[in-house]
Amino acid sequence: MPLNVDSQQALRILRQCPFFEDFGTEELLILTNFLDLRTGQRGDVLYFEGESGDSLFIVGQGRLELLVNDDSQNARLVGWLGPTESFGELSILLQSPRMLTVRATNEVALYELNTRSFNAMRAQYPEVSLTLAMSVIKRFGHVMTATQTLMRSLMLAQLARV
Repeated sequence: MPLNVDSQQALRILRQCPFFEDFGTEELLILTNFLDLRTGQRGDVLYFEGESGDSLFIVGQGRLELLVNDDSQNARLVGWLGPTESFGELSILLQSPRMLTVRATNEVALYELNTRSFNAMRAQYPEVSLTLAMSVIKRFGHVMTATQTLMRSLMLAQLARV
């Protein structure tokens, strides 16, 4: 169940989050009014790989592990997230299936912006929503560049074996 957000505390976290680097203080304050606070304990699963997504999350406290299912449907650890990191950005625009499972490794506090809140913010503050959408596009561009680099390395490694 979402909890009320302390705007000043959320503002401190958002200012440190790389995803929000293009936001001014006023834009961040507006955004805090549309966030919910979610808490969890060690072992709590935020969501499972393949589930439909509709929220962007920012880690306020704690640590999360990122898991992907292998071909045998065994969850494999692929990374961690900690305070001031964000994830799920693309899902507020596309409501796309989650690409991994996210599970708490200890007590966590997460700031959530779901699609419903994003749409309400868009109606009231279109300029803030545009900045957020541009940040999603920027993040997606970084991911695509990293993926392209990885794919190139894998192809060159395969060719070296031939």
